[in-house]
Amino acid sequence: MKIAIIGNGALALECASYFYELGADIRLFKKNSGIDNLLYSGVHDENYQALYTSWSNIDTPKENSKESYLTYLEKLEASLLSLNVIKYGDVKRIHKRVLRPGVMPADGKSRLVDLFRVVFKIDATKEIERQRLENTEIFEKLGNEVLESLKNSIESYEDFDLVINATGYYHTPLPMGPGDDYAINEIEVSKDNSNVFYGLVKKEDLEDARVITLVGDDLLSLINLEVISELFKEKENLRLQIVCESSNPFFDRDRKSINSRISNFHNLIQFNQNEFDRLIKEFEVKINEWKALDDHVRAKKPRPAEPASRLTIFNGATVSAVDKLLDQNGLFLTIEGSELLSTREQLKTIGTDKIIVSQGVARQDEFEKLVIDEVGYFRIKNESLAEGLSEFKNIENDMMKFFSRAED
Repeated sequence: MKIAIIGNGALALECASYFYELGADIRLFKKNSGIDNLLYSGVHDENYQALYTSWSNIDTPKENSKESYLTYLEKLEASLLSLNVIKYGDVKRIHKRVLRPGVMPADGKSRLVDLFRVVFKIDATKEIERQRLENTEIFEKLGNEVLESLKNSIESYEDFDLVINATGYYHTPLPMGPGDDYAINEIEVSKDNSNVFYGLVKKEDLEDARVITLVGDDLLSLINLEVISELFKEKENLRLQIVCESSNPFFDRDRKSINSRISNFHNLIQFNQNEFDRLIKEFEVKINEWKALDDHVRAKKPRPAEPASRLTIFNGATVSAVDKLLDQNGLFLTIEGSELLSTREQLKTIGTDKIIVSQGVARQDEFEKLVIDEVGYFRIKNESLAEGLSEFKNIENDMMKFFSRAED
């Protein structure tokens, strides 16, 4: 049987290795070489030893470290590449080769008899360069303009009996608007904007920020807060705004998924409160000294500025619009409160340098919308990698209902 596996992280690599060892004809569609952020793969703790598998045939490192695990995954990818299992390409859509959704074959058989068509986009630059070196004379006749046009990304396809979506739970972050949809202007503003982030961020993405706005109180938000907290404590001029629908941030979520990270949120609140209390005491001393000045001296000396908290939480609110003004730097969010979210009805505009959208993840990937309910299409969407690895056997058992094992 011919199986397509889609994904760019540890889960997809292990999935391809598992079913290859079973003797299936495997094609792993990987967007690019290397490993995505391990958190996207569902690696939430540091028990890496529990993630090594017997079917990968890669020597298991003795050290329980992130570096050793990444080296293991690099070797696994190299091994699959040498077996011609990996196809580097961005999957754009999947559909049946002939049948439209809901249409049964003329002979009354299952829709499984019609193959899955995986359409993917590839960057033709490397392939054109390879052919140019092999056929120098022919390519010289084509000219530079023709050569450059050939290097554009192109779509191609392959057909398969079965498909496994191993992109992982965190593959498709939700937009920032209400109802798991886009806020007004979000698509246009976020397009090619290096200050709007979806999913997970890195510390270097935020180094130049003065105001960071985190939208959402999902598990992804807690993970991002670990990065933001470090910067918040390092930079005294950094302000953080959190916008979330929950009236009680993070506590309205699944406690099992956030328990190990919620303490960092509490520590951040306490750190901000301690700092604010200290600044208030310093302000009280300064304001009393200013009031004690003679009238003619006080008239010439500015009143000491009252300190403000660097952390602001807008709970019970949604982002209804995002804007970038031509005559001002930064971005502007319009947030909306509602009695339905246990807050008062109000509209408020807040300015920010960076927006991190951590609203959760979409229920399905865009490329799978036509096949999500098809027999023979499998999705592995567990939050943790360990749980995802345990799904392989279940998928194998389901596949065996469709096909019989080949005789030795």
